[in-house]
Amino acid sequence: MGNKILVVGSGPSGLIALNELSKNEKLDVYLIDNSNYKSMDKIDKNCIFKNKFIYGNRNSSLNSPIDNQHALFQKNKLPNISKSFGGFSNVWGGTVLPVSNDEQFYYSELGINLEDEYKELENYFFNTSSSIKNEIPNFLETKYSRKALKKLNLLSLNNLYAEFSDIAFNKNLTKEILTNNEICKFCKSYKWYCSKDPIWSSKKDILKLLKNKNVKYLEDTKLVKFNEGATQVECLLKIKEKTNTKYFSKVILASGPISTSEIVINSGIVDEALLENSDLLSIPIIKVFNFQRNKTSFADLFITFTNNKNNFFIQFYNYSRSLLHLGRDNVPLLKYLNFLPDLFFSCFGGVFLYIDSNLSSKLKISFNHNLNEFEYLPINPKNKKLLNKSLKILFNNLKKVKILPFKFMIKNYYFGSSNHLGGQFPHSLIKQPNKTDIYGRLDGLERVFIVDSSVLPKVNTGPLTFTIMANSKRICKKILEF
Repeated sequence: MGNKILVVGSGPSGLIALNELSKNEKLDVYLIDNSNYKSMDKIDKNCIFKNKFIYGNRNSSLNSPIDNQHALFQKNKLPNISKSFGGFSNVWGGTVLPVSNDEQFYYSELGINLEDEYKELENYFFNTSSSIKNEIPNFLETKYSRKALKKLNLLSLNNLYAEFSDIAFNKNLTKEILTNNEICKFCKSYKWYCSKDPIWSSKKDILKLLKNKNVKYLEDTKLVKFNEGATQVECLLKIKEKTNTKYFSKVILASGPISTSEIVINSGIVDEALLENSDLLSIPIIKVFNFQRNKTSFADLFITFTNNKNNFFIQFYNYSRSLLHLGRDNVPLLKYLNFLPDLFFSCFGGVFLYIDSNLSSKLKISFNHNLNEFEYLPINPKNKKLLNKSLKILFNNLKKVKILPFKFMIKNYYFGSSNHLGGQFPHSLIKQPNKTDIYGRLDGLERVFIVDSSVLPKVNTGPLTFTIMANSKRICKKILEF
């Protein structure tokens, strides 16, 4: 094996690649992510909700300063990507869930089993709320969430199932911290929640690797294109405003489906990429005769629903003042009602409803040689009649347990703005253009591996990050054997 490997991208799949490959001391592992990773802003740790939030309420200090995907959407007037949706954000999300049994079928057909990787990730990188319950019984459960869970499952429907949410927590949060019930006066949340970065972050683990000098970081560097030779990969890098050519034995693409598509198209490997999405509906709800409030903005329940072999996934949120702060993007009216007391809002809540990729929109990426720029073509979802029928059945079931959706206030996140997208180069056992082998290599490539959501055989409905990380780990284990 050659000794210089380039990892492109610092998200969760990139972290896993860096972590696995840097275990081999004979390798020189390099990271680029088109930003200056060490230039994170300092924030007031008293309460994270006092800080500046941008584009979907993700705190800018815990994100890379440059967000290529967001810039692309802005430039082409597509919906803003909300960094709160999908992935592990610092105050919202962090949801942990393997692929469903239905969607596991797509992996089984390829001989892929991620069970070992799921377990290794959970043990090594973060504590989940389900594991924390072993030390702190009923952690973050409320009387209302237990009651709603019981009612949903008592419907005895074969196609609907509810469970308590599972969140990826920062391992630095000890039992002593998590059992401290001191409340923040500003956001009415637990102080450990609003001031301690409670959610696990890939950024922090990467910073540890850089600090320990396990990984070499090339600042402000972007991979424009590559050309694979017999023994090495020639990479054209843009370093600030200059270009430079460097050579690596292998290249790992973990830059997210949009940037990965651009790199592969620029390199002449494919002409276009068609990204699958799991579209998102953000829906305010009213809880009939319930006024209980939460002290975090984490999801209370996960609800899975299946209709006509299509999967739907709900993250259910009870009301909290912190949820009110975060919800102003989805419900602009809230910014004018923020002065009202919690009692006024406490019968409300919200759901994030993720839709099966079979019923969701798509996004096509290609390069216009006449204009010398990339084009992003949004493709509207098909089978709207089937989708509406499924939603009607689901909403009727929620009404049976006194959860009433405000249909007129639904906000749609299409064309990748849900941040649940990829699958444009899915794993396949058959060599075809725009498909990869089970190690993430497109036809004709031996030394360039894709490990982000681009290669998922199906963009699963519901939490995506855990599966992306597990698949990246599986691929990188094999790369060490090549």
